Amino acid sequence: MRIKMKIPPKKHMVMCAIAVLIVASLLLVTFWKKEKPLVYDIVVLGDSIVGNPLPDGATFPELVGEKLGVTVLNGGLGGTSMSMNARQLWGSIASTEWSMVKLAEAIAYDDWKSLKATMAYAQSYNEVNNQWLDYFQETMDYLYQVDFSQVKVLVIEHGSNDYNGGVPLDNPEDKYDITTFGGALRRSLKLLIEAYPDMRILIVSPMYCSLGENHDKKCYENRYGNGGFLQEYVELEKEIAKEFGVEWLDAYHESGIWEDNASEYLADCLHLNAKGHELLSDFLAEYLSEKK
Repeated sequence: MRIKMKIPPKKHMVMCAIAVLIVASLLLVTFWKKEKPLVYDIVVLGDSIVGNPLPDGATFPELVGEKLGVTVLNGGLGGTSMSMNARQLWGSIASTEWSMVKLAEAIAYDDWKSLKATMAYAQSYNEVNNQWLDYFQETMDYLYQVDFSQVKVLVIEHGSNDYNGGVPLDNPEDKYDITTFGGALRRSLKLLIEAYPDMRILIVSPMYCSLGENHDKKCYENRYGNGGFLQEYVELEKEIAKEFGVEWLDAYHESGIWEDNASEYLADCLHLNAKGHELLSDFLAEYLSEKK
């Protein structure tokens, strides 16, 4: 026998009000989680060539925005690589989460938990994580809020750290091996294209560089670890860009920076000085304006 309980009118109204508030709160949380308030025309991802600012705070992606009259987000993180080999390069567990392939996963799945967690970890223990730079947290905060469905052009600039870290070019047994340069690029492109098929993707190759204490180790003469010469990374990028039907810009051969004028544009034969930022921003802005 079922006993029916009579709820007093006032109590019934209170319970209804509570139920409405709970539902409204859940809906509010759901919409808040989905909200992506930042809209940019162009987002540039890459290593220190992109991310590291000049003393006055300027960076070449922001200069590109000024030249084209569009909004550009500098999403570069110094010291990162295309591949997941950053741990071997820099001795940082956290930095593996900031490689291009992990950023591609976060963007494609809109899941930033792992990146945010390692960012917090690295900031808390930056005395043992020599990769942490002051602008990292702000960059990640911006990236997390970007509505990538509204991004018109995603620029990817990586490769110098894969080269100087001796990252293998490719794995013939697994073309999506993310510990290799080629595998990580393929995985990144596959994720991004599937998630945002209408987004224009442009890969910008690494530029000429020289390493060593006296900057005497030219990138076309020296190879490191299990990797190749820098030009081999450039050529592999070109092949993979063609394979996935995305754009590719050859900064290695065509940016105007080479060993005979490197000191004019590079602060340390790897990173751009003010004149280099201006040159590369002109190079990219000209390409984007011509290829609309």
